[in-house]
Amino acid sequence: TVLRSGRDVAALMLDKNDLKDIATTTTDPYDEPTTFQEAWNHPDPEERKWWRAAIKKEFHDMNDRKVWRKIKRDRMPLQRRCVKCKWVFKKKRNGVYRARLVACGYSQIAGIDYSENYAPVLHDVTYRILLFTLIVWKLQAKITDVETAFLYGDLEEEIYMDCPD
Repeated sequence: TVLRSGRDVAALMLDKNDLKDIATTTTDPYDEPTTFQEAWNHPDPEERKWWRAAIKKEFHDMNDRKVWRKIKRDRMPLQRRCVKCKWVFKKKRNGVYRARLVACGYSQIAGIDYSENYAPVLHDVTYRILLFTLIVWKLQAKITDVETAFLYGDLEEEIYMDCPD
């Protein structure tokens, strides 16, 4: 076993009963909802307010970018079918609530619903070289985060998705 941090050593010193206690005491069933209904009807009024705001923001962002248009099911091409969707909820460490409406990949058919999947990311070595260059040349960097970057991509295929809850 390779130990890379003090946390690994601490985890090795715990026995099964300790881990069971940790698992039962730190898991809150309402920490992150798993369905739209759980988020929208959260028992804690404060949490409910934040989850609802995150859901509304997601819809607002998608409508602003014209991600979809509603059609009746009978106007859909006969050889096509609807992809299922679901809500994914995440409460970030900094206290930000995120709600994402995502297509369920398991209900998509390769070659019909998509031809490839690709997410460009910056490799850590490239990032280090960039930082090194900034330091050596005494340059300033401005880092931005495009919160809805995934909405800016262009699809070649037409995707038909069931309406969310």
